[in-house]
Amino acid sequence: MFRIIAPDGTIVHSRGFARPAPEAVPIKVLRKADGTGMVIIGAVPTRPLYQLQFTYRRNNHAVDPGSIILKESGLSDDEVVMIEIPWTTP
Repeated sequence: MFRIIAPDGTIVHSRGFARPAPEAVPIKVLRKADGTGMVIIGAVPTRPLYQLQFTYRRNNHAVDPGSIILKESGLSDDEVVMIEIPWTTP
């Protein structure tokens, strides 16, 4: 919600931003061996905006017990990033 509030506290203008509900789309991700690049393969997009969420697990022992634990500033927590991709089809 975006609001413009006057000095006396009254709301001068407000606007909501409604997004469509998320929809799961089956995709496959091919990752470069060193982790510096990837290709996303899937169905042709039908929505005007796609949201991709990636999780980089610094501590992946739950899946691979032999993996090393990476740390940044002493923390090994997961790092999550979300990317929004606008999409138009001709």
